[in-house]
Amino acid sequence: KLPLQGPAPSAGTSVADGVSDGLMDRFARPAGVGRTGSRNVIEHGLYPTADGWCPPAWPTREDLLRSQEEERSVPKRTLVKRTVLITGAQAERYMDSAFMQDGRYSLLAFPLREDTHFSSYDDDRGFLCWVYYEP
Repeated sequence: KLPLQGPAPSAGTSVADGVSDGLMDRFARPAGVGRTGSRNVIEHGLYPTADGWCPPAWPTREDLLRSQEEERSVPKRTLVKRTVLITGAQAERYMDSAFMQDGRYSLLAFPLREDTHFSSYDDDRGFLCWVYYEP
């Protein structure tokens, strides 16, 4: 048996009462407010720590609100997604960034194994591609 660490809770108290700087204390406070009252905001993750410390480069509440406002101000776009199979010779042309900018599309490509259906060796190797473009 391993000995218990720390003082045992007294009668009439819960285990959460005995944990002051631990996990229960962090969840008892509103999100983004450390024990010292810091206003660094994080929705989930490691910071702020139990004592309210955050790295100096951690975004403040104002930084997060500003970035959310910038995201909302960007106009929404609808993209069409198409799936295509192409060969290695075609892939060189379609993956060229200048060709993609002229055609106004984005491409996400995954090479197929050489011993699979729709694929072969060298220039005949197949690629599964997702093409995104505006209608």
